[in-house]
Amino acid sequence: MQEKGFTSLIFIIIVLVVSGLVIGGGFYLKSKQISLQTHSVSSVAPTVVSTSPSTFVSIPSQDINTSSWKTYTNTKFSYLIMYPTDWIIRKPTSEDPLNILGMGKGSEDQGFLYGGQSILIEVTSTDKTNLDYIKENIAPNSNPKNLGSININGFQGEKWSFNDNADQDNYAIFLVKDGKHYVLIKEFNNISQGKDYNLEVNQTISTFKFTN
Repeated sequence: MQEKGFTSLIFIIIVLVVSGLVIGGGFYLKSKQISLQTHSVSSVAPTVVSTSPSTFVSIPSQDINTSSWKTYTNTKFSYLIMYPTDWIIRKPTSEDPLNILGMGKGSEDQGFLYGGQSILIEVTSTDKTNLDYIKENIAPNSNPKNLGSININGFQGEKWSFNDNADQDNYAIFLVKDGKHYVLIKEFNNISQGKDYNLEVNQTISTFKFTN
Protein backbone atom coordinates (compact mmCIF):
# COMPACT_ATOMS: atom_id res chain seq x y z
CA MET A 1 0.00 0.00 0.00
CA GLN A 2 2.87 2.36 0.89
CA GLU A 3 4.71 1.30 -2.25
CA LYS A 4 1.69 2.20 -4.40
CA GLY A 5 1.45 5.64 -2.76
CA PHE A 6 5.16 6.23 -3.29
CA THR A 7 4.82 5.31 -6.96
CA SER A 8 1.94 7.74 -7.40
CA LEU A 9 3.98 10.51 -5.80
CA ILE A 10 6.89 9.91 -8.17
CA PHE A 11 4.48 9.93 -11.13
CA ILE A 12 3.04 13.29 -10.02
CA ILE A 13 6.54 14.76 -9.60
CA ILE A 14 7.52 13.57 -13.10
CA VAL A 15 4.36 15.12 -14.61
CA LEU A 16 5.08 18.42 -12.85
CA VAL A 17 8.69 18.46 -14.05
CA VAL A 18 7.74 17.68 -17.65
CA SER A 19 5.00 20.31 -17.60
CA GLY A 20 7.47 22.85 -16.24
CA LEU A 21 9.94 22.06 -19.02
CA VAL A 22 7.26 22.36 -21.70
CA ILE A 23 5.95 25.68 -20.36
CA GLY A 24 9.44 27.05 -19.80
CA GLY A 25 10.60 25.98 -23.28
CA GLY A 26 7.56 27.56 -24.89
CA PHE A 27 8.15 30.81 -23.07
CA TYR A 28 11.84 30.79 -24.09
CA LEU A 29 11.03 30.18 -27.76
CA LYS A 30 8.38 32.93 -27.73
CA SER A 31 10.85 35.36 -26.13
CA LYS A 32 13.48 34.44 -28.74
CA GLN A 33 11.02 34.99 -31.57
CA ILE A 34 10.08 38.45 -30.24
CA SER A 35 13.75 39.28 -29.86
CA LEU A 36 14.49 38.27 -33.46
CA GLN A 37 11.53 40.28 -34.76
CA THR A 38 12.64 43.33 -32.80
CA HIS A 39 16.17 43.00 -34.16
CA SER A 40 14.87 42.60 -37.70
CA VAL A 41 12.76 45.75 -37.49
CA SER A 42 15.49 47.82 -35.90
CA SER A 43 18.01 46.79 -38.57
CA VAL A 44 15.92 48.22 -41.44
CA ALA A 45 17.31 51.54 -42.67
CA PRO A 46 14.98 54.50 -42.00
CA THR A 47 13.23 56.16 -44.91
CA VAL A 48 14.80 59.52 -45.76
CA VAL A 49 12.16 62.15 -46.45
CA SER A 50 13.26 65.06 -48.59
CA THR A 51 12.81 68.47 -46.99
CA SER A 52 13.45 70.42 -50.18
CA PRO A 53 11.02 73.31 -50.56
CA SER A 54 8.17 72.82 -52.97
CA THR A 55 6.64 75.78 -54.73
CA PHE A 56 4.30 76.53 -57.59
CA VAL A 57 4.01 79.22 -60.19
CA SER A 58 2.53 82.32 -58.61
CA ILE A 59 -1.08 82.91 -59.60
CA PRO A 60 -2.32 86.47 -59.03
CA SER A 61 -4.64 86.91 -56.09
CA GLN A 62 -6.93 89.03 -58.29
CA ASP A 63 -8.83 87.57 -61.22
CA ILE A 64 -7.29 88.24 -64.62
CA ASN A 65 -9.50 87.56 -67.60
CA THR A 66 -7.37 85.75 -70.19
CA SER A 67 -10.17 85.03 -72.67
CA SER A 68 -8.95 87.75 -75.04
CA TRP A 69 -5.25 86.94 -74.72
CA LYS A 70 -3.20 85.91 -77.71
CA THR A 71 -1.36 82.60 -77.99
CA TYR A 72 2.16 82.10 -79.28
CA THR A 73 2.85 78.55 -80.47
CA ASN A 74 6.32 77.22 -81.24
CA THR A 75 5.89 74.20 -83.51
CA LYS A 76 9.63 73.42 -83.63
CA PHE A 77 9.90 72.86 -79.88
CA SER A 78 6.25 72.00 -79.22
CA TYR A 79 5.17 74.57 -76.67
CA LEU A 80 2.73 77.46 -76.37
CA ILE A 81 2.25 80.41 -74.08
CA MET A 82 -0.56 82.95 -73.80
CA TYR A 83 0.03 86.69 -73.41
CA PRO A 84 -2.01 89.91 -73.08
CA THR A 85 -3.06 91.88 -76.15
CA ASP A 86 -0.95 94.91 -75.17
CA TRP A 87 2.23 92.84 -75.14
CA ILE A 88 4.71 92.37 -77.95
CA ILE A 89 6.95 89.40 -78.66
CA ARG A 90 10.33 88.84 -80.29
CA LYS A 91 10.33 85.44 -81.96
CA PRO A 92 13.38 83.19 -82.08
CA THR A 93 15.61 83.44 -85.12
CA SER A 94 17.28 80.55 -86.92
CA GLU A 95 20.71 81.97 -86.05
CA ASP A 96 20.03 82.03 -82.30
CA PRO A 97 21.53 78.96 -80.56
CA LEU A 98 19.27 79.48 -77.53
CA ASN A 99 16.09 79.89 -79.62
CA ILE A 100 15.07 82.81 -77.41
CA LEU A 101 11.50 84.07 -77.31
CA GLY A 102 11.18 87.48 -75.69
CA MET A 103 7.93 89.03 -74.53
CA GLY A 104 6.54 91.85 -72.41
CA LYS A 105 4.30 94.90 -72.31
CA GLY A 106 4.95 97.43 -75.05
CA SER A 107 4.26 98.39 -78.63
CA GLU A 108 5.98 97.90 -81.96
CA ASP A 109 6.56 101.66 -82.19
CA GLN A 110 7.96 102.22 -78.70
CA GLY A 111 9.37 98.80 -77.92
CA PHE A 112 9.26 97.16 -74.50
CA LEU A 113 8.19 99.04 -71.42
CA TYR A 114 9.59 98.47 -67.89
CA GLY A 115 13.14 98.40 -69.14
CA GLY A 116 12.90 95.52 -71.59
CA GLN A 117 11.52 92.04 -72.06
CA SER A 118 9.88 90.69 -68.92
CA ILE A 119 9.85 87.04 -70.02
CA LEU A 120 12.43 85.08 -71.96
CA ILE A 121 12.04 81.46 -73.02
CA GLU A 122 15.24 79.69 -74.01
CA VAL A 123 15.55 76.19 -75.47
CA THR A 124 18.95 74.54 -75.43
CA SER A 125 20.80 71.24 -75.13
CA THR A 126 23.08 72.47 -72.37
CA ASP A 127 24.75 70.07 -69.97
CA LYS A 128 25.30 72.78 -67.34
CA THR A 129 23.73 72.63 -63.91
CA ASN A 130 20.87 75.07 -63.28
CA LEU A 131 23.10 77.09 -60.98
CA ASP A 132 25.88 77.36 -63.57
CA TYR A 133 23.39 78.22 -66.29
CA ILE A 134 22.12 81.20 -64.31
CA LYS A 135 25.62 82.35 -63.39
CA GLU A 136 26.92 82.06 -66.94
CA ASN A 137 23.90 82.89 -69.13
CA ILE A 138 21.37 84.91 -67.16
CA ALA A 139 22.75 86.85 -64.19
CA PRO A 140 26.53 86.48 -63.73
CA ASN A 141 26.73 88.72 -60.66
CA SER A 142 23.74 87.30 -58.82
CA ASN A 143 23.48 84.86 -55.94
CA PRO A 144 20.94 82.30 -57.23
CA LYS A 145 18.77 80.37 -54.78
CA ASN A 146 17.05 77.06 -55.44
CA LEU A 147 13.40 77.50 -54.44
CA GLY A 148 12.51 73.85 -55.04
CA SER A 149 10.24 71.92 -57.38
CA ILE A 150 7.49 73.48 -59.43
CA ASN A 151 4.61 72.19 -61.52
CA ILE A 152 3.39 73.98 -64.63
CA ASN A 153 0.35 72.45 -66.24
CA GLY A 154 1.30 68.95 -65.14
CA PHE A 155 5.00 69.21 -65.99
CA GLN A 156 7.57 69.07 -63.20
CA GLY A 157 10.54 71.42 -63.09
CA GLU A 158 12.76 73.44 -60.78
CA LYS A 159 12.54 77.10 -59.81
CA TRP A 160 15.48 79.39 -58.99
CA SER A 161 15.50 83.04 -57.94
CA PHE A 162 18.28 85.52 -58.70
CA ASN A 163 17.40 88.75 -56.91
CA ASP A 164 19.80 91.46 -55.74
CA ASN A 165 17.28 93.41 -53.65
CA ALA A 166 13.74 93.19 -52.23
CA ASP A 167 12.23 95.20 -55.11
CA GLN A 168 13.09 92.50 -57.65
CA ASP A 169 11.15 89.40 -58.60
CA ASN A 170 13.53 87.59 -60.91
CA TYR A 171 13.41 83.84 -61.33
CA ALA A 172 14.10 81.04 -63.79
CA ILE A 173 12.12 77.84 -64.23
CA PHE A 174 13.98 74.84 -65.65
CA LEU A 175 12.11 72.11 -67.50
CA VAL A 176 13.59 69.14 -69.35
CA LYS A 177 11.72 67.34 -72.13
CA ASP A 178 13.02 64.99 -74.82
CA GLY A 179 16.62 65.93 -74.12
CA LYS A 180 15.97 69.66 -74.44
CA HIS A 181 16.24 72.19 -71.62
CA TYR A 182 13.48 74.79 -71.52
CA VAL A 183 14.33 77.82 -69.39
CA LEU A 184 11.51 80.25 -68.54
CA ILE A 185 13.10 83.46 -67.29
CA LYS A 186 11.29 86.27 -65.54
CA GLU A 187 13.12 89.59 -65.14
CA PHE A 188 11.23 92.15 -63.08
CA ASN A 189 13.37 94.74 -61.32
CA ASN A 190 10.88 97.25 -59.93
CA ILE A 191 7.93 95.65 -58.15
CA SER A 192 6.96 98.82 -56.28
CA GLN A 193 6.24 100.65 -59.55
CA GLY A 194 4.48 97.82 -61.33
CA LYS A 195 2.67 95.52 -58.89
CA ASP A 196 -0.26 94.80 -61.21
CA TYR A 197 2.06 94.18 -64.12
CA ASN A 198 4.13 91.84 -61.98
CA LEU A 199 1.02 89.75 -61.34
CA GLU A 200 0.28 89.79 -65.06
CA VAL A 201 3.77 88.49 -65.83
CA ASN A 202 3.33 85.62 -63.37
CA GLN A 203 -0.05 84.80 -64.89
CA THR A 204 1.53 84.71 -68.35
CA ILE A 205 4.25 82.30 -67.27
CA SER A 206 1.64 80.01 -65.71
CA THR A 207 0.03 79.50 -69.16
CA PHE A 208 3.14 77.83 -70.59
CA LYS A 209 2.51 74.26 -71.69
CA PHE A 210 3.89 71.62 -74.02
CA THR A 211 1.75 70.75 -77.00
CA ASN A 212 2.65 67.06 -77.21
